[in-house]
Amino acid sequence: MSFLLSVLRAAHCRSTHHFFVIDSTKYVDTPAGRRLVNVLLKHHERFLAGAKDPDDRFRDFQNHCVHVRTGYWGGAPRLALTWYERMRDYLAHGRYADAAYAAGVMSHYFTDPLQPLHTAQTEREPLVHRAIEWSVRCCYDEILTRWTQDEYRAVFQLGGSEAWLAEAILKGARFANHSYDRLVESYDLERGTKDPTQGLDDAAKTSFASLFGLAITGLARIWERVADEAESVGGKPIPQMVLTFDGLFATLQVPEKWIIKRIQNQREREQVQKVFDEYSRTGKLVENVPDECFVKQQVWMVYQREAAWRNRSEASDVLKNSTPHVPATLPFPSAKQSQADVQPSQADSASTTNPRTVAAIVGGMARIRLRREDPLVDAPSIGPKTATRFADIGVQRVGDFLDEAADSLAARLDIRWITTKMISDWQAQAKLMCEVPGLLARDTQLLVGIGYRTAAQVHAATAETLHREILRFANTSDGKRAIRNSSVPDINAINDWIKLSPGRTAKRDVA
Repeated sequence: MSFLLSVLRAAHCRSTHHFFVIDSTKYVDTPAGRRLVNVLLKHHERFLAGAKDPDDRFRDFQNHCVHVRTGYWGGAPRLALTWYERMRDYLAHGRYADAAYAAGVMSHYFTDPLQPLHTAQTEREPLVHRAIEWSVRCCYDEILTRWTQDEYRAVFQLGGSEAWLAEAILKGARFANHSYDRLVESYDLERGTKDPTQGLDDAAKTSFASLFGLAITGLARIWERVADEAESVGGKPIPQMVLTFDGLFATLQVPEKWIIKRIQNQREREQVQKVFDEYSRTGKLVENVPDECFVKQQVWMVYQREAAWRNRSEASDVLKNSTPHVPATLPFPSAKQSQADVQPSQADSASTTNPRTVAAIVGGMARIRLRREDPLVDAPSIGPKTATRFADIGVQRVGDFLDEAADSLAARLDIRWITTKMISDWQAQAKLMCEVPGLLARDTQLLVGIGYRTAAQVHAATAETLHREILRFANTSDGKRAIRNSSVPDINAINDWIKLSPGRTAKRDVA
């Protein structure tokens, strides 16, 4: 078996998750656990595929984390338990290849919360997330050696309660979270981009060494426990698999696996370089936010909105039950009332940072958020620098911008990257915002991005069609740039756009 393990580590393991599951098999001590290890290694291709599929195929990144500081948000414990039970049942019924795959998947949900980056989220994290994980992968053997040579090395001990697996994951996440802030702030992105082994400092590697030990020994204890349970449920021992020729077969695949590993390493290098280049050029990260961070941000915002809705509903129910009578008309606030008495609460206005957004809805009626007399910097997609460039050619107001042809503006600006097409899109966005009550700049960017350039086109559309096309567009680089740290508008908001859009030129109105 040692020869097979050496071949798998040298050529077949392409990620930290692969190394974790293979290395964990060396620390299994019970007879039933050793029989299970032989099953897992016999079906090592399925075992390794399962260990990486949550990243490569499932892409359910909100389930790869436990955010300790925000109520233990994240689905890792639930998914780990689901796949643990599948693994046990497959073993009990003799479906050993499927059991190996389920074991790999379960290992991913168990070990991911032991990565500090999966225990919280901050503004800087997306910038360094991918680079740190690449550095950890490239420094794996060095970090593992620190753990194996530590006389007082950390090991995982599982509890005995019914919820032992979930408890283990939560405890692991709490331990990992202690390293989060320092890791995110101390990582040297510039050095790590050039050489991934140089991005982590000594303290970070020491922290990861303990976490590696917990991940590896934790998995070993899980293999022992699930083997005992499977043999008890199935009423028979797991068969002893013979691995005589498996090392040879794995060796025959070495050239192919090395090529795959080299390609993946080059791809990872390119992605990290893109992050570094964008941040160096713009001082922020928009275009190359890692998918993992983007998905978690979007799901987290949905979760927050749902929580806020539940809180408002509960508060409304309390008011209904505690207020015996509501007057037919509400009095105006007296002249003595302070302005603070009639302003929305902080919780009600948390969805916006622009005071004009608060003022855009008065008395239940949506108002226009952009007017022709407004300064051009207020228009969608036009920041202060671009507005200054337009001001230099005499275009200072939104109306000035809309009244001139896009090709004329592009020629007068004479800036290579500001094209006629780009200006035409900006004009369409600004015009939509001027005509459709309640539209945000983000909303106009999404609408123009999917080809809805006029209020009439919006008015003629169905909410379902718009919502579907926006969701598709939101997964593109342009869509991600438009959304940034916000979320995709829901179908109720889109319905409001359609109802409030002027439809005087829409052909669909005739039908």
